[in-house]
Amino acid sequence: MPTRNGDYDARFEPAALEQRVRGLKYGIKDLAANTTSQVSSLSNQISNLGTKLDERAKIPWPALGVMLSFLTIVGGLVWYPVKEGQERQQRVIEKMAEATVTQKDLDIRLAATTDDGPRRSEANAMPKQSTSYRRPMFRVVGMRRSGAPSTMRSSATSRGSMKSQK
Repeated sequence: MPTRNGDYDARFEPAALEQRVRGLKYGIKDLAANTTSQVSSLSNQISNLGTKLDERAKIPWPALGVMLSFLTIVGGLVWYPVKEGQERQQRVIEKMAEATVTQKDLDIRLAATTDDGPRRSEANAMPKQSTSYRRPMFRVVGMRRSGAPSTMRSSATSRGSMKSQK
């Protein structure tokens, strides 16, 4: 191809053009190879990152087992006295329940005492018999340290001795 001057430009020669196309072709192949290797490298790095994250996300079962057994032992040591206290309180409550008189029992007893009303009224209506009061035959004057009476006198004797002293 002639230029303005009439000279031929060497760039437009078929051999030069073919050389240039071949260079571009090899350049594109190298670019494709480089791009492929970079993509595969990036893919490997992403998968390695995923593996590391998976390893970090794993549950440390041995450490959890030790911690669980420790907490079980501590919990048992704390719970045992509480359980013993509850059982002791339950026994105390049961003893109190045995000794306690309920409202129902009181009502039953009150009803039983009010049922005796006619018998009591009959006993009150009967004439009273005269009852004489008897003095005890002996009375205790003093006590020894052993708890036995020191002197025991007959009431008749003590009355007689009092009269004689007057």
